Amino acid sequence: HFLTASIGLAYADEEGVEAADLLRDADTAMYQAKAAGGDRVMAFDPIMGIRAVRRFDTEGDLRRALEAEQFELHYQPKVSLRTGRIVGAEALMRWRHPEHGLVFPGAFVAVAEETGLVRQLGSWALQQACQDGVAFQRLARNGEPISVSVNVSPVQILDPGFPARVEEVLV
Repeated sequence: HFLTASIGLAYADEEGVEAADLLRDADTAMYQAKAAGGDRVMAFDPIMGIRAVRRFDTEGDLRRALEAEQFELHYQPKVSLRTGRIVGAEALMRWRHPEHGLVFPGAFVAVAEETGLVRQLGSWALQQACQDGVAFQRLARNGEPISVSVNVSPVQILDPGFPARVEEVLV
């Protein structure tokens, strides 16, 4: 076994800085050091504080969005080059934010993964994609099979309950 350390530094370049503020800034820098792979020292930069506040705000917004059912799936068709027919679709998650409009996953998935909210979000996406897939199949010509692909986070795959959740959704 190996012992490593992630250290965050903060310093006061003016008088009157409160100890609590320095500890908060050092803590923020330490978490950035861990996020960068650990086993390193990082000095606090004010940008880190702005990112931490944004992350905290995004987490709160995500929790409220899950409760308010603000997520939706859009579908990218998969077309057979041989026949020109639609043979499937890829589910693409979007967040219909009340203030920011349609938000793409790059703006929220990392926070969802860090906080564990991706499990709930991913579970919803699987359920919704399966329901939509059944509807797509009803619309298919001559009963041709239509597949629906769903992107899954590594956080979900590593969850011991994930296989059971997939089975539950498919049944």
